[in-house]
Amino acid sequence: MPAEEMDYLIQELVEKIRQGDGPALLEAKTYRWHGHFVGEEALIGERKYRSEEEIEEWKKRDPVVLFRNHLSSKRLISEHQLQTIEADTGQTVKEAVEYAQRSPMPESEEAI
Repeated sequence: MPAEEMDYLIQELVEKIRQGDGPALLEAKTYRWHGHFVGEEALIGERKYRSEEEIEEWKKRDPVVLFRNHLSSKRLISEHQLQTIEADTGQTVKEAVEYAQRSPMPESEEAI
């Protein structure tokens, strides 16, 4: 879906929610580039369930990259701003991972 169309759909959904017609769920389907387990990329032959060509084709459709390019091409944001957002996001993810790793495992009763 083109970025403009997705943007319109999101704006429309947000407006409905703000008017009290929510909650809502927005499903965005995408593709997982990496395998299900460490080492999956090393599989060869018949054990490999998708080709490098398939993965590369899906990388061309990456919604994050496409949206970044859209913002840049329409001059809606500067390259510096994009880099700042990416750095901030990377830091947020790093902190979340560190927090999760420091946190105790939940009791089995909590996993309902």
